[in-house]
Amino acid sequence: MTFIRADFFDSFEDVSASTKIVDSTPQHTIKTFADPTYQQIIVPNLAGKCLLANYYKEKYGIEIFIISNKSDLRACIEQLSQFPAPVKAGFVVNATPQEGGHVVPIIYEKNSGEEAIYAFDSLGPKGLHGFSIDKINDIINKDKLQKINIYSNDILDPVSTSRQIDQKSCINDAFVILKDVLREKNSLAIVKEQAKKIQHLSHKQYIPFLLPEQWSKTVQREHYLDKKIGTNPDLNKNIHMKKSQSLFGEKKKAETLEQFRERYTAQLDVQQFNVHAKIDGEGKMDEERGNLISSKKINMNMYLKKKGYSNIGRVKQQFEEHGSHLQLVCWDRLAGMMLNLDPATVLSSPAIAKITAAAQEQSSPPTAVKKKT
Repeated sequence: MTFIRADFFDSFEDVSASTKIVDSTPQHTIKTFADPTYQQIIVPNLAGKCLLANYYKEKYGIEIFIISNKSDLRACIEQLSQFPAPVKAGFVVNATPQEGGHVVPIIYEKNSGEEAIYAFDSLGPKGLHGFSIDKINDIINKDKLQKINIYSNDILDPVSTSRQIDQKSCINDAFVILKDVLREKNSLAIVKEQAKKIQHLSHKQYIPFLLPEQWSKTVQREHYLDKKIGTNPDLNKNIHMKKSQSLFGEKKKAETLEQFRERYTAQLDVQQFNVHAKIDGEGKMDEERGNLISSKKINMNMYLKKKGYSNIGRVKQQFEEHGSHLQLVCWDRLAGMMLNLDPATVLSSPAIAKITAAAQEQSSPPTAVKKKT
């Protein structure tokens, strides 16, 4: 069985579009990278998310579940709340009705009799697609006598609360955030401490907190890190242990947030083109790039782009290790146990059915798994 990247990942051209009116006629322009190397964003599809979540479970012993229907979040948390403390799990929750849309990383933690949920939406607490932090609160706490505290990342002056610039990196962002936070032993204490640093506490349904330095690796929008309007970070704080090779073997050196971001920043040529609508023979509209309007160099944080490509190796490893029972791995990471899903239900997803069909043809059927109740 051969690993095919397209079975687990989607690829998108990184283009920003705008429209302006010129002489009463709409004029469309796009900005794009001149170097094709930086043109692509690679993100895992549903099957890729499942195998990536399983990779982190096996490597770090952390639990990350994929939730396609956001209303299922409550059922998952109610299942987890029945376990004795400590309990800690992360969710990549699809904020849109269709797969491949915006996702929100959410963590549930139960410790010393206290339950909390903290969300790390890359678009900020207001969110989009009808999945704001208030909506999350409604899903979790509706009709509950004992409410669970809901925390959400925010900034000091909410002009634009998004740390994301491009249209697709929310998925790569979610896995980095969940991996870092779930590995932190004192994550809830950190969230509470960061909540003390923010002034606009008038929200009734959630508690805002500033993203700390060690969880700010994925930030794309620079003003998110501004001292006055952003998260007021200490750029010289050590957040990461960088590995390096020398004649004497592997070494680890502390790295600050500023050093980390500099390491992943590249100067890129950005070109702006006119775009013209073009109708093909079948009546479908396509876009045709016209004349080059401008070209300039910008500094771009490439961390999430590079993370997308490095995730391919992680998913491929899982594919090769679990090839004979991929559908059961996906069922597990899709919160199948908590939602009482039958593995056959998971197989109904096109993204998963495609890659598991080949596995079933080339290997004997896996041992049946008893449905959890």
